[in-house]
Amino acid sequence: MIFIIWTTIVLAICTITDLKGKYIYTWICGANASAAILIHFFLKDITVNVVGMGILIGSVAFIVSILTKEKLGRGDAWIIMTIGCLEGGIFMISVLIWTFILFNIYAISGIGLKFFNLKSKLPLVPFALIANVFVAVVSGGKI
Repeated sequence: MIFIIWTTIVLAICTITDLKGKYIYTWICGANASAAILIHFFLKDITVNVVGMGILIGSVAFIVSILTKEKLGRGDAWIIMTIGCLEGGIFMISVLIWTFILFNIYAISGIGLKFFNLKSKLPLVPFALIANVFVAVVSGGKI
């Protein structure tokens, strides 16, 4: 449960910086991911599910970021990796699924109502924050 609270705090900080400055401080994500790996190591629960999937899916997100010329930003890839290192792979996948569902509902609604167009850049992190809280509440902190 402590990792869910920790992730929520990190996502809240990143949401504020992303909404205000359109920037995610990757050092925050890197420091928290590194600290999470060390804590998982000391708790002896460092497994492929806990850290490996987070690093793997975060790496895939980095590659997608590079190949799409940052349609998915590098900061978002850092966020994905941080969630994976903190909460584990299965929880992270659940959060990502809900993040993209919420993001797409918002984007399609906004385009339909002419608030923005297909070329608009929308922040992903606020949806990750909402999805993280949603998955934690629905799952009772256990997945």
